[in-house]
Amino acid sequence: MSRSTFSVCSRMLTLAVAATLCSTTASADPDSRRERTQERADLAEAKAEVRDDQVDLQSLNDIVEDWHRARANRNRAAERRADERIERWYQRELTEAKTEVREAQQEVKVSANEVRSEQGDAKRAQRRGKHKAAKHQRAELQDDKRDLRDDKQDLVEQQRDLGQLQRIARDLERMQPKFRSNRATPAHYAKKSALLRELQALARDEVRDSKNEVREDKIELREDRK
Repeated sequence: MSRSTFSVCSRMLTLAVAATLCSTTASADPDSRRERTQERADLAEAKAEVRDDQVDLQSLNDIVEDWHRARANRNRAAERRADERIERWYQRELTEAKTEVREAQQEVKVSANEVRSEQGDAKRAQRRGKHKAAKHQRAELQDDKRDLRDDKQDLVEQQRDLGQLQRIARDLERMQPKFRSNRATPAHYAKKSALLRELQALARDEVRDSKNEVREDKIELREDRK
């Protein structure tokens, strides 16, 4: 699901370092090194996220197929075991999704602080007549504004994914008493099957989004090396 707390803390640390550097020098080199370091950290985080999401997806696929197999074989004991695993899976994912929304909100705050910092640096350089430094700061400002837009979009997507997961979890929990009491009808089974397939689709989307994040981070790193 999205960036980890480590990524947020890393960005906060690099922001503090950048502020100190800008107060002592107008050189672009420290800022460039800071950006490359952050982008390498982001890429490592994104790759780890892909691996985690793939494990989550495979785990869910196994559980859902076990549930359908139990249903087809009318094996109530196996079906109950699968139900318990499904509940543990989505409860864990709900916890992670809520954490990721909070982290995405923090990312937006950090990016907004970076934009304000660069705006101040650019204005100070301009007032002091350091036109080359001011030009560099304006370029940095544009990059930070882009990052802020991206972080805001990530937050919207994280909130959307959390909302979808919460809806599916609510629907599953509402019908579960019917299954526990052996009063579930074919319509209940069909509805539950559809919800589980929807849960799988959501997990696949998570893997796809994580892979896209890796590609974007690689592009940013290559551009900075030019």
